[in-house]
Amino acid sequence: MKILFFTQYYEPEPFLIHDKTKELVNNGNEVTVVTGLPNYPKGEVMKDYKPGKQIIDGVNIVRLPIRPRKTGSKNLFLNYISYVIQGNKFVKSLDANFDVVYVYQLSPVFMAIPGIKYKKKFKKNLIIYCLDLWPESLVSGGIKKDRFIYNVFKIISKRIYKQADSIHISSRQFPKYFNEVLNVKKKFIYNPQYAVETSATIMEKSPYDDKKINITFTGNVGEMQSLDTVVNAMSIIESDNVQLNIVGDGSQLENLKSLVKDLDITEKVIFHGRKPVEQMDSYLHYSDALIISMKDDEAISYTMPAKLQSYLKSGKFIIGTINGEAARVIQEANVGIVSNAGNIEQLARNIELFMKKKDDFILNGKNGKKYYYEKFGKDKFIKILIEDLKRLSNS
Repeated sequence: MKILFFTQYYEPEPFLIHDKTKELVNNGNEVTVVTGLPNYPKGEVMKDYKPGKQIIDGVNIVRLPIRPRKTGSKNLFLNYISYVIQGNKFVKSLDANFDVVYVYQLSPVFMAIPGIKYKKKFKKNLIIYCLDLWPESLVSGGIKKDRFIYNVFKIISKRIYKQADSIHISSRQFPKYFNEVLNVKKKFIYNPQYAVETSATIMEKSPYDDKKINITFTGNVGEMQSLDTVVNAMSIIESDNVQLNIVGDGSQLENLKSLVKDLDITEKVIFHGRKPVEQMDSYLHYSDALIISMKDDEAISYTMPAKLQSYLKSGKFIIGTINGEAARVIQEANVGIVSNAGNIEQLARNIELFMKKKDDFILNGKNGKKYYYEKFGKDKFIKILIEDLKRLSNS
């Protein structure tokens, strides 16, 4: 098959899209990815990246000259729109050679528009893989549901999703939103994300203070992750025997560092910065427990953050301050303890409970690896993806 991918984000941005396209190529397909210049999460284009074409691991990559995110909602909106404009321009240069179109849809949903343009122009089938629900993601960003702008984006989102011939979903709770809020009734295929499955060499020396109980957060440090909840919980834990390690970067990093300073807990909260993917197994390996946190928001509760699969696969105990689908998985896997998103007091109590029963809880964490391979995994994901791509390319 010749598959045309549209996604605003791509490696080296911290999403597993490149791994999926590489696997499609390894399975004998030809893949072209139309993406932007990498600028997530910091908002500035990463060094040495320019518009143009390149081939990496057999994947044809087209980088469009999109505007970087920078800071502020106005710049973010311009970033979103620039991908649509540049993507639509690029579609004009394409022919009908592709068999099927696939949109890897994070935020914003607008990134599907160039894919829809190609679909209509050449009468091809379109798959949208939905990882972020729109327009609900706008509510998470502070836009009220009774605002005019929300209703405009609701209409746009509904029209975009209705253009899909198949919608792949990363959470079992998504169909409820599509049916009840957007009145979009399509063929939904549940295909949850997977963790990085390449074997990495574990660093000989721990990056942490091994005299402390080390709890680790990895990934994007943004507003949605609500890490201020975790930092505030650390401030009310009396013991100095516990350390929160934040391994990642993002728009809220400096604010979080200021909060740690204001709370006078700089010895309890350590910022390690963003690390290469190949080092992440080491940071998880040397942790006593892992923490997952998200904002208290209805739409976010529908989603399942990609880091959860990595956490499960690591076999470590998980402490969650999170609602919805992710909380359900942690409890079903019997791999951790969960408090409601945003509940500082309860999170602090749960961390203290882990410290008290650490040896027993560490054993519980081992349930995660078994659960991961039963419910998730790369092989399962690629099999489901290829089957539907073949179905739609032949119809």
